[in-house]
Amino acid sequence: MTTRKLKCLMAVGAISFCISTPALAADPATDVVEALRSNGCVASSPPELDKVVGNVLASVGPKEMDRIMDGLLKDGSVWRERGIGMVLHPRHCGSNAHLLGHQADGEKLRGIIRENGCSMTEADAKRMLPASGLERRAVGKIVESWTKEGIASVKGGTLVLDRSGC
Repeated sequence: MTTRKLKCLMAVGAISFCISTPALAADPATDVVEALRSNGCVASSPPELDKVVGNVLASVGPKEMDRIMDGLLKDGSVWRERGIGMVLHPRHCGSNAHLLGHQADGEKLRGIIRENGCSMTEADAKRMLPASGLERRAVGKIVESWTKEGIASVKGGTLVLDRSGC
């Protein structure tokens, strides 16, 4: 259950307007961790990260947000991963840890695709991925991030790694 607080703004005269907004924890870093956890423990692009942590950003401002993210990066609570995005450490993910598209999953998927000639069709994926233990949702996040970063593309229903990915 999300805790709410009332934010009141004074208007002309004695009339005030109150709106309900998500209450932030005493420590904004805790709110960032919780926001990433609620997003499947990953934010696949900077715009997605901004959307996920928007309430914290609005509360503390961009400079403080940078400080918070630097602290989380420094203590290992999150990391940036090429092809995946901002990843929350499994210790913070609880029951969502199995959905985390972390480095091992990305490397495992890249290895499978490399062994298949640096491309993979939907039929290939149905045949090869179940034995790998990779979760379909995690694979989707990884592929989405790879295509956004330009290290992979989808051509005619086939996922193709570029030279840097292969």
